[in-house]
Amino acid sequence: MTLVISAVIDVDKVIPAVINFQKLLRLHRRRPLDQPSGRCSTFPSCLCEVLHSRPDLLLRSPVSVMKVALVAVLAAVAIQPWPPSLVAATANLFRRVEVSKTRLARSQNIELGQLPSGLSGSVRCAAACTVDPRCQMWCQGASSEECLVSDMVVTSAYVEADLADATACYTRRLKDFVVGASIEGSPVHPNSPLRVKENLIDGIFNRDNNDNCYRTDNNLNRPWFVLDFGTAVTFRFVKLFAQANGSLNMVKTIADLEVRVGMAAVPTPGDFSSYQLFGSFTGPAVEFGQVIVLESPAPVTSRFLSVQKMQDAERLQLCHVEVY
Repeated sequence: MTLVISAVIDVDKVIPAVINFQKLLRLHRRRPLDQPSGRCSTFPSCLCEVLHSRPDLLLRSPVSVMKVALVAVLAAVAIQPWPPSLVAATANLFRRVEVSKTRLARSQNIELGQLPSGLSGSVRCAAACTVDPRCQMWCQGASSEECLVSDMVVTSAYVEADLADATACYTRRLKDFVVGASIEGSPVHPNSPLRVKENLIDGIFNRDNNDNCYRTDNNLNRPWFVLDFGTAVTFRFVKLFAQANGSLNMVKTIADLEVRVGMAAVPTPGDFSSYQLFGSFTGPAVEFGQVIVLESPAPVTSRFLSVQKMQDAERLQLCHVEVY
């Protein structure tokens, strides 16, 4: 599905639009944008601060209000002076990655046409993606005046197989250790032959397609998978992504999880009791697109990482994993 939002705005309408956006923020008990914190000295940086800390302000609003707010933000971003430090910081939020145009066309995109020309093309696109809580990645549109932003999750370590069809995009996701790892796990459900464990290590997740996920068979005792990074790596975060649509019952299979780490392969598949506990998630997950974030208080060094549901006669479906 593609949603087209025109960002070609009469400058005379910018201030009322921004005022409407300020009212939206006040409804959610946020300070007005003209009362910045000590870390927020310019209007564009205030917008970035507010929307980074509370992206739900747009997501929880009616679509019509969300469009008005987003257009107001884009207009304000374009006409306000941006200090060089903020321009650099915005551009540095994203990392370049090659993505197939065919694959990109299948994602849920929000096409921002003919953005105001107050900033360079790359910074305009980065700013548009920064203020849209749905955006995970942006690509240059058909012209330098257009940006294509997408909710597709693509890590910066992703390697596009179809380079002939590839285009340069810029992702929010950090480079992690999952891409390039090997994986073993519980058997796949026979009715979902495309939902294989290898989907978790390819570095890309199209939220519109649940066949990009990994689904184990039913009635398994403690379904699991384990990643082998090939060598010891150091990390603090493990992120587990639920499917973005479909059956909520499959989202709820993400429950009673243990994540463990170790330096050697276990002798008995599925028995990770010798590994150190990294973190756990009682759950269950309850929302489409939910991201479970496990964080270690200090960096952990390990070669293997296991994820296991600690229940019998169960199943598990996950759609994307990041470790960094």
